[in-house]
Amino acid sequence: MLKDNVIVVAFNAKLSDGCDYATQTLRLLGVENFVYGLLLGEPLTWKDILRGEIPRMITRQCNSTLVRPLYLVPGQRFAGVKYFNYLLNALLLRFILDVFHFGRKKRLWFFEPWNMLPIFRAFTGYTSLYDCVDYYGQLGYESPTKERHLIRHVNFMTCVSPALANVHQQIRKDIHVVPLGFAQHLFDQNKSIRKLKKFTVGYIGGINYRLDFPLLLEIVGALPDVRFVFVGPIQKSLIGNEAGLGRSIKKLFSQQNVDYVGEVVKYKIGTYLASFDVGIIPYRTDYLFNRFSFPMKIMEFFWYGLPVISTDIVALRSLKRCVDINKSATGWIRAIQARQKNRWPSGAAEKQRAIALSHTWEKKIEAISAILSEERNGK
Repeated sequence: MLKDNVIVVAFNAKLSDGCDYATQTLRLLGVENFVYGLLLGEPLTWKDILRGEIPRMITRQCNSTLVRPLYLVPGQRFAGVKYFNYLLNALLLRFILDVFHFGRKKRLWFFEPWNMLPIFRAFTGYTSLYDCVDYYGQLGYESPTKERHLIRHVNFMTCVSPALANVHQQIRKDIHVVPLGFAQHLFDQNKSIRKLKKFTVGYIGGINYRLDFPLLLEIVGALPDVRFVFVGPIQKSLIGNEAGLGRSIKKLFSQQNVDYVGEVVKYKIGTYLASFDVGIIPYRTDYLFNRFSFPMKIMEFFWYGLPVISTDIVALRSLKRCVDINKSATGWIRAIQARQKNRWPSGAAEKQRAIALSHTWEKKIEAISAILSEERNGK
């Protein structure tokens, strides 16, 4: 593990969104390093300052010092102004760190490409790592050329699956595949919950554009004796084109054999997982963001020894002995019916648990630390 380094961890997601990839990285790196989280997704404006929110600029959380950038120049809706504000904040943070941590090894660690170019340039000279956790090319937040620039020029790049690495190796060859990240400690306490009497198929995660609603509606309608449970927040306006999303959600949750639980705090999700008979990942595969994702929920399903049914997500193909991948509603219906008739073998559940343990956040940070040690060894 890294030790006594100064590490700036920059990310766009909000802490309130439950972004495990950021919070768990901060938590683990902060044990033996000086970690500063740069919260690009939670900036402050002069209006916030006038309302007395100065204390929110710098807080202590996740074993790290969290810094919210201040939009010093009004007009952040303009790309150039936004870039300048981020650059100015990053340069100020760098100046402070260079003074207070003179002589220490310094690193820049980030997960998403958008808004990251000014941060990358401000921390020139820091050892940089692009810890890529998803495929962002289709989201349209920024020009893909900016991500390509980052991929080419960072010192190190990691991806959480071979599928994602293969996509980016068209730009850069030396990409390392690392564990996904699984918060085992949040789920240990809930494993003894009893199954419900009615056969239950469950989903955990955001209720948003990523779900294949026509597929779900066909499956739900064909299996009236099966209970379908959805756990997670309803999320809208994540991308530009979400036509009909609200109607699709309303129609799905109006079905008699569908229960919508709502958003649940992370440490209580295990209660619902333990009540499921099958876990599902019904993502639309026409979105490349989905197709090349490696959903963290797969390890949570595995930890509870649940048979998993999924659409054709490339990263899950290598786990086909533990995941039933189906492209059609007919295939999904047959897979669910098969699980109703035949109990999931204990040997398969043990294998799933072993896979989950190989993908803990500790394993991921250890793997990246070993990769970064190549620099010290002169490789």
